[in-house]
Amino acid sequence: MRQALNPEDVYARVGEGLTSVTSVVQKLKQLVQPKTIAADSLKVEPDKDVEPTLLSGDLDNVMYRRAKCCQPVPGDDTAGFVSRGRGIVIHRRVCPNFLRLIEQEPERRSPVVWQNTTDSAFPVTLRIVSVDRDGLLNDITTILAETKAPVVNARVKTLRTNTAEIDFSIRVRDISHLRHVNRKIAQLSDVLSIVRVFGRSR
Repeated sequence: MRQALNPEDVYARVGEGLTSVTSVVQKLKQLVQPKTIAADSLKVEPDKDVEPTLLSGDLDNVMYRRAKCCQPVPGDDTAGFVSRGRGIVIHRRVCPNFLRLIEQEPERRSPVVWQNTTDSAFPVTLRIVSVDRDGLLNDITTILAETKAPVVNARVKTLRTNTAEIDFSIRVRDISHLRHVNRKIAQLSDVLSIVRVFGRSR
């Protein structure tokens, strides 16, 4: 039989980020149900079948932060990871860093859904491979201006096969905006591929 945690243990686990407040609230709700509950039934375990926290607007505050490695935007399939000392870091679920982290410490996973209810825009990086030709950069930047996806940074690399690899860091409102930008760029006849790039840091 697993020993039940006392209140001090629960407070400590929440403070260290090992257990979410949502998990504790769910357990407390069970205690007030009109049924007999065994003395050891209040076990603080990893979140399972817990309603995700709904987030909105910008995230870079004390409690929630965007992961730099996968650059999530509102509307992405996201999840949180309770970090030590940095609040809850929001990742895309397909992020390799996130998958590695929850494999090592699954109890730190925190389900979230993120929507943008403001005019905030968020940086993402796109890698475009295209036939190398005069006017290519101008055509792409024109599309970015028309779709209201301002350029933060750009890097161009010429490949041996008469193609160019361009990394554009742009700002978008949400996943729908990003998909719209991608479709417009993909319509250029010289564009061979366009992908969203992962970063390296968390």
